[in-house]
Amino acid sequence: MELIDKVIQFSGKSVPLKLVAKVMGKDYQFVKIGIAEGHLPIGCSFKMPGSNSYTTYISPKLLYEYTGHIVTEEEIDEFHKNSN
Repeated sequence: MELIDKVIQFSGKSVPLKLVAKVMGKDYQFVKIGIAEGHLPIGCSFKMPGSNSYTTYISPKLLYEYTGHIVTEEEIDEFHKNSN
């Protein structure tokens, strides 16, 4: 039996929160709060100084490890293109 190793190339681009929510079948707020409170190990979230808003980074690799779903750089770009 021959073993074939497949290498997955992940981009460093953050996966949009709304795309993650779609992938997980969850609400946008579920994902946003889950990351901010440390319950979803797929990225990080920081409160911006002098503001009440947070900025979030979601790693394509960590999302894959957590969900098994591969989000490609093209999928991220397409999502941004269709969001505008």
